[in-house]
Amino acid sequence: MKKYVITLAALSGIICLCLFAGSGFSKRTDVVLFGYTVSADGSAMMLETSVAGSMGHIRDIVTKQQDHAVYCSFYTAFGGCNSRIGARNRFEIELEDSCTEIYFDRGSEEAALVLQKDETTGRWVQR
Repeated sequence: MKKYVITLAALSGIICLCLFAGSGFSKRTDVVLFGYTVSADGSAMMLETSVAGSMGHIRDIVTKQQDHAVYCSFYTAFGGCNSRIGARNRFEIELEDSCTEIYFDRGSEEAALVLQKDETTGRWVQR
């Protein structure tokens, strides 16, 4: 009987740990941009973000530079539906000189354009 209780407790703990940690590896496709600042030399940008839904928080950002654009994918915080473990809302991304567009992953084939560099002024404009 004692082995059964120990085994059941260990199995329950492993399941809880997997659910707790596993939630932090799912993508957030409802991220919205609230603000941004560009470094003086234009090589980096600080993004201020939040989620559009009523539950959940952002933990991390993964960027991919392709041609003239930066594609951003966001990941949810650890701990379940509304946990703030590891949550952040400000992320710094690196910008190459050729970069003119920033996209957010929306979970579909196409990403959403959120920032674009104006060709005439050289300033970033939120879309």
